[in-house]
Amino acid sequence: MPIDFRNVVNLRNGQFDSTTRAQLDQLFDGCLADGTGKLAVHFHGGLVGEGDAMALAERLLPEYRQTNVAYPMFFVWES
Repeated sequence: MPIDFRNVVNLRNGQFDSTTRAQLDQLFDGCLADGTGKLAVHFHGGLVGEGDAMALAERLLPEYRQTNVAYPMFFVWES
């Protein structure tokens, strides 16, 4: 399942990289609208490349969508 900005915050050296302010607003709007009242935050990166971090997020996203236990937010940190 392709992942997009509604579930990912992309950071490079502690600053927003490909994530825009509008995308961040949409991410939080999605979180508030999902109905679970819960947020699951994952941090990937640092010693893991961006591609591997995104692949892990893509692998985990369907689990959240199927079970609807929490809104997933994946931080991809490039250092």
